[in-house]
Amino acid sequence: GTGLSQPSVRDDYRHMGHYADISIEQMSADFEHVRTSLGIDKWLVFGGSWGSTLGLDYALSYPEVCTGLILRGIFLNTVAEMEAIYTRKAFDGNARRLAA
Repeated sequence: GTGLSQPSVRDDYRHMGHYADISIEQMSADFEHVRTSLGIDKWLVFGGSWGSTLGLDYALSYPEVCTGLILRGIFLNTVAEMEAIYTRKAFDGNARRLAA
């Protein structure tokens, strides 16, 4: 949530090693593997922030096993959102509106 996670998307991808090859499709497939391994027929998917993006991808990839979605703090992983977060434009604009 604060942009300080390691490894960071702001870091040079050469230092991310094998993590640089992980895609959202692979993460969704990993969740599907967990579901089938646990013997769960269908489930309700919950995601917040980046998890909302992942939840949407999972539900689109495996609609037959999702009974529904609960999403909060929607983050769609667009270029505009990433630029706003990492240049602090989103925070500065909100701070000005709150101060007014």
